Amino acid sequence: MSVCDLTTDVGSQPLDPATHLPLMEMVYSNSVLEEKFASAGGLNFFQPEVDDRWKNDLSIHQSIRVRFKDYRNPFNNVGVTEVTYDEAQSCPPVMDDQCDPGCISSENSWRYADVLFKNKFRVGVSWCVENEKLLYQDAESRFTESIEDGRKVQAAVGWSELICNAIATPATTLLPSFASVSATHYFDANTADPYDTMTKVINYMQRVYGPRWDSEFMILADPGFELEILSSQSNLHNYNSTGVATTNGNVDMFVAGGFRPMVALPRLWGKPVMIAPDVVDYYPTSGGLSGQNLNPFQNAAGTKYYVVIVSKRAFFHGAVTLMDKKYFPATCNNKNDAIQQTWLSFYKILFPNEIFVVAFTSAIE
Repeated sequence: MSVCDLTTDVGSQPLDPATHLPLMEMVYSNSVLEEKFASAGGLNFFQPEVDDRWKNDLSIHQSIRVRFKDYRNPFNNVGVTEVTYDEAQSCPPVMDDQCDPGCISSENSWRYADVLFKNKFRVGVSWCVENEKLLYQDAESRFTESIEDGRKVQAAVGWSELICNAIATPATTLLPSFASVSATHYFDANTADPYDTMTKVINYMQRVYGPRWDSEFMILADPGFELEILSSQSNLHNYNSTGVATTNGNVDMFVAGGFRPMVALPRLWGKPVMIAPDVVDYYPTSGGLSGQNLNPFQNAAGTKYYVVIVSKRAFFHGAVTLMDKKYFPATCNNKNDAIQQTWLSFYKILFPNEIFVVAFTSAIE
């Protein structure tokens, strides 16, 4: 059977890897899966302008060298000199018109960054040929489930890489007037009121990035932030001070995850707050990760949660194929057939100044 012979009955056929792998390749080509992994869990927000010619040959390119446009301060790109007048001529004043030496800055506005691959991850399906006769529809269903699991893992790892690196090496605060609040772009607010704290931080980011704030930045937060800012103790409910009409916490509508915007309140600080998931998957009770907290928007102990402000171009991430889909037949010593595919993931902060992480100590006891 050729690829062109695909019919609605193909799913009920016993799996024949030589025949059916081309069909699976049609459904999940490398380019399709690359896009799926890149868009998982809200990561499709990031759209850095980078040169992707490094993808041509992984046997040669063991790392990624990306070329991207750097920020140029207009004050460094415009020549300004003071005008002087001829002291011997005062009526009328005459400028001392001397040709200024030097040229307008021609510094390169593009820069490079080397990105190392971070993780190798496998997706696929396997079955014991001794006790199971796998149908094509079963194999495709299991492979699809493996892909979806891969997307969830990639999203969690991606957000962890962004947040952990932003905390470990935060940018220096750019406005001197805000340095007394936080010297860097990582601020441990401890038990401070979330509404008051984020008002200051977001005002700072709005002032620094001006028009870009509305179209290029996003606010993300752990569900713990949503719970605390809507609680009756939050200063958000102080209408006389905030002017924000709210209801009591016990009747507010919670988003509680899914990278969806908070809907219980009007848009805060000029844009919505996207609430990250906090699902049972992050707290495994079996296997090698048992007992660990895998939520990227919390610390390992779960005692702190994070609110992240980030721009579209700040983070570069993705996955590329290391090994195409391969069929591994059963042997006498290993009675499992398998279809496997291996991927390499990569993550890199390109503009640390455009990331701000605020940590709050959870009030839930």
